[in-house]
Amino acid sequence: MIVVLAGGMLLQAMNIYLTSALMPSIVTDIGGQNYYAWVTTVFIVASVAATMAVPAVLGRLGSRASYLIAAGAFGIGSAIAAAAPTMELLLVGRLVQGVGGGMLSGLAFALIRSALPEQAWGKGTAIISAMFGIGTLAGPTIGGAFAQFDAWRLAFGVIAVVAIGLGIAATSILPRSPRSETATRLPWSSLVVLTAAVAALSVAGVVPGGWFWVAVIVGAALLIAFVAVDRAARSGVLPSITYGAGTLKWLYIALALTTTVTVSEAFTPLFGQRIFTLVPFAAGFLGATVSAGWSVAALASARVKHPRAQQRVALAGPAITTVAMLVLILLQFVPVTPWALTGWVVALVVAGAGTGLSNPHLSVWVMSSVPNDADGAKAAAAIPVASLIGQAVVAALGGTVVNAGSSSYSHAASNLFILLGAVALLGLFAVRASTRRQPQLGSHHG
Repeated sequence: MIVVLAGGMLLQAMNIYLTSALMPSIVTDIGGQNYYAWVTTVFIVASVAATMAVPAVLGRLGSRASYLIAAGAFGIGSAIAAAAPTMELLLVGRLVQGVGGGMLSGLAFALIRSALPEQAWGKGTAIISAMFGIGTLAGPTIGGAFAQFDAWRLAFGVIAVVAIGLGIAATSILPRSPRSETATRLPWSSLVVLTAAVAALSVAGVVPGGWFWVAVIVGAALLIAFVAVDRAARSGVLPSITYGAGTLKWLYIALALTTTVTVSEAFTPLFGQRIFTLVPFAAGFLGATVSAGWSVAALASARVKHPRAQQRVALAGPAITTVAMLVLILLQFVPVTPWALTGWVVALVVAGAGTGLSNPHLSVWVMSSVPNDADGAKAAAAIPVASLIGQAVVAALGGTVVNAGSSSYSHAASNLFILLGAVALLGLFAVRASTRRQPQLGSHHG
């Protein structure tokens, strides 16, 4: 079962980077340069909206049918993209892909909680978490290979076949789950407001400079409105206990803050080319170093079983990321040499490892914080949503601080690493708040 869930998460993670590698070939073939950035934006916004709908779909249809629909949507979206004669139709394909991908990621966490014994949650979430890193490594490689042979349509076609095959396999491999009438209400008001918030923050990175702060302010206001709407809703996106005095809200905040280091992957290939004069292929792998560290550390962290040790590891994660960012800031003041590049690689891997250390335990604690299955599905499915929200906010701010340092690429890199270090430090405080408010958090073995 975990292989199917991990495969779905890998498809979702890999697809973003694979498509980025294909985009130059796509634009050359069908045009649409003006929509270049929207190919990713549309995918992310659709993913967030679909992830929030997972508990309702899962409660109404059960695990097998839900997963078949998710994989089917991903496959159909990929097929539309493969056949697209124009960029506009490609965007439609990416929208459908995003719906399927969001469901795949939400189902991965929800089904780990409902279908695996509690002692296996830690291992399951670590494997799922590691898929992000593997996807980051595999995506540019596979996408670059297809682009090399000018076969971008074939790339989407292969993804379509794999997705449909995964959905068919899920119908026999996944355990049947009971349908829950209490989980069938779709939280429309909360879903619309949060989707609009993520859309505004994502759009901030692609609109003309003068509109950036408008998009950021609108996005921030909508996030605040989401909290108010979801808290008052009869059936919200998040379990009702999220808004109480317990630890769940701090766990979501910690997840949002500690996973934002992956935002660096959007900029480090540029820095690799401009600062170290790396060829594009090598610079792409510089961008994947964070996720490589995340994947390895996540699998290692899942082996930690003692509750107190889990808390210490979770606290160490954002602290390590903060220190790694400080090292990267200092590296902007040394001569550009192969040794400096080595320092970048090591520091970026360590920064990603910090996220990998904390992420599996934070995810398991979210699952353990909710006693009943209906709210448990909501809590688990919202794990990737929290991460995406954090990444959307920091990506928008990251674009601004990098542009502010446009006088030199080293200055731009310093600005980015200062931002990511500050966010990681806030993540440390959020993790600390979650463990302090509920000391028994670590009592659930992962």
